[in-house]
Amino acid sequence: MLVRAQRESYRAVSLICLSHNLSSILFTVTVIGISNLHSSKCNLYMYLFLVHHNGSRQSPINIDIPDAPTRRALPLKWNYGYNSAPQKMYLTNTGHSLTLTVTHTEPLQLSSGTLSIPYKFEQLHFHWGENDGIGSEHLVNGFQYPMEMHLVHSQNVRKDIDNLAVVAFLFRVMPTPNPALQALVDAASCLKDPTKLQEEVTPFALTELLPDWDYSYFTYNGSLTTPPYTESVTWIISAILLDISRSQLEVFREVAKAHKDLKNNYRCVQNINQRLVDFVQVYSDKYN
Repeated sequence: MLVRAQRESYRAVSLICLSHNLSSILFTVTVIGISNLHSSKCNLYMYLFLVHHNGSRQSPINIDIPDAPTRRALPLKWNYGYNSAPQKMYLTNTGHSLTLTVTHTEPLQLSSGTLSIPYKFEQLHFHWGENDGIGSEHLVNGFQYPMEMHLVHSQNVRKDIDNLAVVAFLFRVMPTPNPALQALVDAASCLKDPTKLQEEVTPFALTELLPDWDYSYFTYNGSLTTPPYTESVTWIISAILLDISRSQLEVFREVAKAHKDLKNNYRCVQNINQRLVDFVQVYSDKYN
């Protein structure tokens, strides 16, 4: 059975999420409140779990900048492990993303900012779309970017709730390639082979991917955007965009053509409910 998702304008109250790729398949659909014009493009893999994950703190969301109260904090602190190349790096097709893992002699830790304790790096992965108008999971003022990168961190003090911190970066398409991404793009190119799921990456310091230390960001409490959609994430979304060229982005899209489960591997925007999204204005402790 083929069902088309209704195309609503920004701030639509609800939208039936269902993939346009379905044929001769009947399953339960759920009506979820979203404000994403492009939600009919979301990956089918994400839809299959929606009826079981309709909590009040789901991610991603639309970030409405005028509604975000401002707070001040020190910059995020990326420790020495982030500033040096690891021993090994691997890019893996996990079935719902391309994920980068590292083997490092130094622990990679994230601290300061609005975080109360340090978090350790677990992995980095990407979400993207089949064209430049879709791809990111989070929207800003209703606008969707072509790619989003997540740096996933965990902490061991509280294992029950709020034990993950994910730093997200949105990408814009620029005319020239981003040299910091090239090692990952080269590895991704090797994964266009349908039989290949992992490729070793030429090691580089992860801070090469990141903007300057003192960028401001948005933060809110949410969930994982892939199964099991656990509501245990402190989200930090950079206010600074990263760059990627169309040729680099096309490599990720070609991987998705070879591995169909990666096509439009972003989740639909979820209801914000009663949550607040704070805009964190960073200041330096040298002058305050």
